[in-house]
Amino acid sequence: MGQWEEEGKAIVGRIGFQSSATAELWDDEINDFKEMARPLGVTSPFAIDPAAMRVAFQVRGSQIKVKAFTRALQKLLNEASPNDRWRVSHDTRQASLEQWAADVERITDVRLTLKRPNPHYGPRDRVEQIVEGTNAALIEIAARAASDDPSGIDLNDALIAQAIDHAQHSYGRARIVGELNGEKTQWSSEDESVAEIRTALTDPETHEVSLRTLRRELGDSSAEEEEAQEARAAVKEFKASLDDEEDDEFDMASDGG
Repeated sequence: MGQWEEEGKAIVGRIGFQSSATAELWDDEINDFKEMARPLGVTSPFAIDPAAMRVAFQVRGSQIKVKAFTRALQKLLNEASPNDRWRVSHDTRQASLEQWAADVERITDVRLTLKRPNPHYGPRDRVEQIVEGTNAALIEIAARAASDDPSGIDLNDALIAQAIDHAQHSYGRARIVGELNGEKTQWSSEDESVAEIRTALTDPETHEVSLRTLRRELGDSSAEEEEAQEARAAVKEFKASLDDEEDDEFDMASDGG
């Protein structure tokens, strides 16, 4: 964990993950390529609401996923608290696929991982055809709806329905994303849980979500007030620059007269 501080009503900071990889780089001394260790690292900014005991953080693609972050934060908290035991878990709720799908407005993404069953496929003949037909140990299916298609993906399609049923029989995993009131929500077959997926703008250079944005996701009202103050200051500065330009133009006109 890097440096942390109190900001508004939250505690903010970042957790970093560091690893290394080898690369073949040119070495002038030996006049040849040489394997060298190259350090790799990525961080995930976070904000903690100490009153509500909630955390908002940024996932970083395949490098820092939800489980990796929660495990790391839990471990760090417990290392720093010898007298207390902390547990950090993803904020989810339990719901069957039917209950969740009935609430969302449309299905946007379906990701399925299918394994060979033991002992048999049961009535899932479409899944059997794909797995046995390709002689694969593992099959991955990804489907995404067109952004302008209000219907979304049909979960009642024979292949999709059988694949989801196969995953629910512990022969794989299903993760399905839907939209509700402009926000994304995900259902997972692993524990039949539903989690919200929030998107936010990132800095174009660092590709990170700002700490203030994470605070706002936690409901920190002071974050919105800070933004309002900055907006008012920017407007004031812009008006002052316009007044300066008008004064310059007046001066130039006076000199020309």
